Amino acid sequence: MKKKIDIPEIDPQKLFDEENYKTIVIAKADDDSDAKASGDKISTLIELISKKETKEFKHDTLKILKEEQGLPLLLKAINKSKNPQVKQALVAACWEANLDCTPHLNYFVDLAINNDFLVTLEATTVIQEMLGPFDADELSQAITKVKEGIKTFCKEDKGALLEQLLNILQTFAGN
Repeated sequence: MKKKIDIPEIDPQKLFDEENYKTIVIAKADDDSDAKASGDKISTLIELISKKETKEFKHDTLKILKEEQGLPLLLKAINKSKNPQVKQALVAACWEANLDCTPHLNYFVDLAINNDFLVTLEATTVIQEMLGPFDADELSQAITKVKEGIKTFCKEDKGALLEQLLNILQTFAGN
């Protein structure tokens, strides 16, 4: 005969008490709006990849992104993020999940040029990991943008990083 275990009654309101529990809401049962559902997915993705509290879920999140071709969702999350540390983590997730971002070369070049050093570093890594082949015109535009960016940031650490990015792009171009 099995011993009966008393299960304490759970008050659902307490589950959202941040002092006592860590609760992540993946989806709401009454969501019927696609736009709202997409926004919730983006917010959840941002949280799973960038917050210390959800660090243990990051590996699984990256695996799911790879399996489910989650690059479009990840790009939306990057666009939505205003916090540089969060943006850095999301850009890093692109290469950490081993996603081929080749079709978005100029998007990542723009991220590298228009953000802080750490986002530039991660965007450069994403570009370095791209598989190609590259459209010649798009590659030429990317090289031109980076050369302009180098002029702006030549006296900063970011300038050296952009020089490295330029070398990567020129290697892609066969120069």
